[in-house]
Amino acid sequence: MSCYTRHLGNLLALAGIEDTKDNRKRADGFIREIIAMVEEDCPIVWREVKSRLADPDKSLELADRLRQAFAENIY
Repeated sequence: MSCYTRHLGNLLALAGIEDTKDNRKRADGFIREIIAMVEEDCPIVWREVKSRLADPDKSLELADRLRQAFAENIY
């Protein structure tokens, strides 16, 4: 699992997603797709995610897109 997923509690709550180990793992994959950093190392991804979470508009956008990704990829 990615190094930053333990910091996603607020984002998951904002997206209406239960904060579980499995959901954090899925969120990592979706977030990497959303921000177009699928192949990047964890610290680079975390730096980008952290900057988006610091901006209220970008944070809401990320939460909305994450919610949508979870809804479309139920398995």
